[in-house]
Amino acid sequence: MISVLMPVYNVEKYLDNTLESVRNQTYSDFEVIMINDGSTDSSGKICDRWAAEDSRFRVIHTENRGVSAARNTALSLVRGEYIFFMDSDDLIEPETFEELLTALHKNNADMVMGTFYYTDNEGNPIEKLNENCPVRDEVLDNVQYLRKLTEPNANYYCTSTIKIFRSSLFEGITYPVGRINEDEARIHEIIFRCNKIVTLKKRYYNYIKHSAGITGTSFGIKNLDREEAFVERIKFFKDKGFYDLAERAAIFALDSAIVTFAKWVECALAEKASG
Repeated sequence: MISVLMPVYNVEKYLDNTLESVRNQTYSDFEVIMINDGSTDSSGKICDRWAAEDSRFRVIHTENRGVSAARNTALSLVRGEYIFFMDSDDLIEPETFEELLTALHKNNADMVMGTFYYTDNEGNPIEKLNENCPVRDEVLDNVQYLRKLTEPNANYYCTSTIKIFRSSLFEGITYPVGRINEDEARIHEIIFRCNKIVTLKKRYYNYIKHSAGITGTSFGIKNLDREEAFVERIKFFKDKGFYDLAERAAIFALDSAIVTFAKWVECALAEKASG
């Protein structure tokens, strides 16, 4: 069984479609663990309705503590042999579970991933973002995969969505509560535990890039959580004796810090101009 872990927060406009895309899977042996993270709109009621209509959907209502806490709660409730993370405002193709799980079993892998495509709120592809997808059909060991976390467009490999993991990989692992960029903080630990990983270039996941202002969301101190995760990753690689990976991760982190600083300047100037 696949356990679908889904934090939910104020997504009433999208949630029904998201859950419908899961219910329409050609592979039906799944459970959906919805963690309503203190939503102030009707998202909680939508979760209740789905749980009442289909026993495969379960909902837990909590106070608002963020994605990491919601994921940790969901991880404590997993009953399946496999885990699939999904955002509550995205969509997956009907064959996602079946084809990913087939690839995992065929290769006796611990994790399998497809890829995603960016769309706007209306479902239109954002070609500027989609054209740089690096994912190919490959079978990798853990070190080969970890190396991809230090290469351009590493976000495709870092995100926990559009992946099926063996549940056993998460034993003793929790996400850092109160921090954003939670995938950056834990993906290297999870991948290290894998012997074999399958990557597929096929796009299964529709990632909705919500429109915002000219610079997106405002920069805040929380944006530095990503840099903190990189520092932890460098130390992790050193502790495991992966010195080449540690060096590559350090270079990647430096490049990221430069981009983060540029984003801060852009946001600061935009806010100043708007008064």
